[in-house]
Amino acid sequence: MLTHGARHVLLVCDGNPSVHPRATEACAALTAAAGNPARMPVAQVLCTEEYSPVKVTATGVWGERLINYTAVYGNRCRMGAATGPLFAF
Repeated sequence: MLTHGARHVLLVCDGNPSVHPRATEACAALTAAAGNPARMPVAQVLCTEEYSPVKVTATGVWGERLINYTAVYGNRCRMGAATGPLFAF
């Protein structure tokens, strides 16, 4: 079930075509985090304190591991700081 404003893309990091608009950057960030979005470094950016929650999910396979990541951020800026290009679409 999709919620209001829900978006999704396919990210493929094995050289096959991907529809993610920043696939190269997102794959590089995931590679640096060993495929775990929770291990991505948080960028030091200034975000407003506006509370407009954003829920993100990523499911797939990295190497031979199943990835199932879900997180809620206070707003899109905080999401972007924590996940870089991964959810930048």
